[in-house]
Amino acid sequence: MKRISKQYSTKSGVALYLAVLIGTIVMATGMGVSTIFYRELRISRVLFPSFLAFYAADTGAECALYHDLQQDVFDETAPPGTFTITCNGGTRTVTHTEPVVGIDRFTFNFELTSMAGNACVDVRVKKETIGGVPCTRIDSYGRNAVCASSAATVERRLLSIDPESCLIIE
Repeated sequence: MKRISKQYSTKSGVALYLAVLIGTIVMATGMGVSTIFYRELRISRVLFPSFLAFYAADTGAECALYHDLQQDVFDETAPPGTFTITCNGGTRTVTHTEPVVGIDRFTFNFELTSMAGNACVDVRVKKETIGGVPCTRIDSYGRNAVCASSAATVERRLLSIDPESCLIIE
């Protein structure tokens, strides 16, 4: 009779254990990186309308500051009416309203179509003399949509007061 001998392997599956462990670590790292990437993508998608609105407001404020400081077009001694200025490559109509309680108000708005999407800006320039000091307040409201407002419009406001000691009311 033939004797059957059993041979037992002394290998205990260390290679298989290491392969599963390394695979799990790589998969967990990949999932973590993809989760972070997805969150960043969502944040950047949410921030883009705010970016457009802010830079529209900045463009309007810079235009008003330039025309006030360099061209002196916002003259409080001028009679109420309309006049034009050049902003962002186009001619803009400025409305000078009748002074209310000694505050002259100039308003203008325009659309910015050269940005990565349409944007709109409304600018209000208020001038007043307080204690012999001429004060200027520029409110610039930027929106991430065309000037015809919609429900999903994001608006950002920039305020410039010169000199800072002036407190011109809304």
